[in-house]
Amino acid sequence: MTGGTRVLAYVCMYLVCSTDMCASVSSLLEVASLRRYLPESIIRLASTKLGEIMQKSDNKQPSFQFLRLGDPKLYEVAQPFVLPSEMPLAHQTLQLMKQATQGMGNVGLAAPQIGASIRLFIVDGSPFANEEGEEIDPKAIGIEGFKKVFINPIIEEESGDLWPFQEGCLSIPKIRENVSRKERICVSYYDENWSFHRDEFDGYKARIIQHEYDHLEGILFTDKLSPLKKKLLSKRLGNVSIGIVEVDYKMKFNKKN
Repeated sequence: MTGGTRVLAYVCMYLVCSTDMCASVSSLLEVASLRRYLPESIIRLASTKLGEIMQKSDNKQPSFQFLRLGDPKLYEVAQPFVLPSEMPLAHQTLQLMKQATQGMGNVGLAAPQIGASIRLFIVDGSPFANEEGEEIDPKAIGIEGFKKVFINPIIEEESGDLWPFQEGCLSIPKIRENVSRKERICVSYYDENWSFHRDEFDGYKARIIQHEYDHLEGILFTDKLSPLKKKLLSKRLGNVSIGIVEVDYKMKFNKKN
């Protein structure tokens, strides 16, 4: 553990152990990120407090901020869950993510986007479903019921042709660009009941998983763009990183110089 990590771990312990029950969601999510450096008692307490915060929110979005382009946490490789004592915190983080995205119309969210450096993401393909009367898109077959939780996922294989599609991201609002990905994947993962799966996905299902999986590897979809495209977008991307963008959800931005 580095000196900086040790200090942050001690700060997290102080915030979680505080008699003030208003410990912030952000500090509790830090516990998830630093759980390997903390006692099991602190992890259990953080899980309990996170559950209490969500109950008090009365099924509304708890008060926290989505991380934005440029935040260092978005570029970290997330760490897997390895101990049984970590599972309650994983469950509470998952419930928080579900509440956070309720009614937003997005197709996925990875834990690093809310400040938890853990290998967990959720997907909901229903926004990609065909409207009544539309021509059926073969890549969208079954997408309307595609709602899953992926814990400790590993993409074991990618196959098929590359195909482009415009992607966006809650951490990079108002920007959508074509990203080319393989059309089929094989992925192993645990679900929210800690049952192991090894499944194959294709089309939009595979793309959603690939996008969210990239977040666990510290990769954003803009990292996959060509140098020329990045240069053309540089001003807009810079504006996003300092908050010069309108969004209808809370985000954490750098202060302007």
